[in-house]
Amino acid sequence: MKQNGTMEGRGVVVVNPKPNKGLTSMVVDWMEKFVVKLMYDSSQPHHWLSHNFAPVHETPPSKHLPVIGHLPECLNGEFVRVGPNPKFPPVAGYHCMIHGLRIKDGKPSYLSRYVRTSRLTQEEFFGGSKFTKIGDLKGPFGFLMILIEMIRSKLKILDLSYGIGTGNTALIYHHGKLLALFEGDKPYVIKVLEDGDLQTLGLMDYDERLSHNFTAHPKIDPVTGKFDPLIALLENLKLLTPVFVRNALQNRLSHAFVRNT
Repeated sequence: MKQNGTMEGRGVVVVNPKPNKGLTSMVVDWMEKFVVKLMYDSSQPHHWLSHNFAPVHETPPSKHLPVIGHLPECLNGEFVRVGPNPKFPPVAGYHCMIHGLRIKDGKPSYLSRYVRTSRLTQEEFFGGSKFTKIGDLKGPFGFLMILIEMIRSKLKILDLSYGIGTGNTALIYHHGKLLALFEGDKPYVIKVLEDGDLQTLGLMDYDERLSHNFTAHPKIDPVTGKFDPLIALLENLKLLTPVFVRNALQNRLSHAFVRNT
């Protein structure tokens, strides 16, 4: 990954995928459209994408929000939450959006920003969805969608060198870094600016010491500050899951093995 990207701070790799348009990409798009038209029932309602769950656009920091009551001037900081927010219509892999509420000097401001994943960057390049979504991976249709994504990868239409994660599962703050997590990828590092705005810096690989996916549900020891992520290696998944510990200096220490039953 370091050959394709540049370093942004210690252990952070700037995500810069290289997808390709052209005749080959158009042919695969036609294949996908044919499969979707033939096998995908677009009449089914998407309850998880409607009403309060409907996708929203990015919002820069919005100041001068009305306040009912009073916010203590000593309450300073930012509350953030993360979740799926597809930028392109289904069938599409969900993207990740972080919503933030910044409170400073008794005044609140709101914002929402996409996590600038490799997945999002490439789909913006194409102007539409190119990656599959786990909710659509069922039956013959799901098999064909996986096959189409594999063809795009094999023909270098999609660049998978930076992973295909969405970063929309959880957020965690450790060692001065806000991390957006997804089970199938490395953490994305998010910078919180003074006005509360959010900026994606890149993927955290701990100076190339993290070479595989990272759990979206790590734990931090409140006493020692140690970072305990369970990292499941597929080749060991049937028997053993290695457990690693990261101390406050980001060093990875082999800790234990948990037997899967």
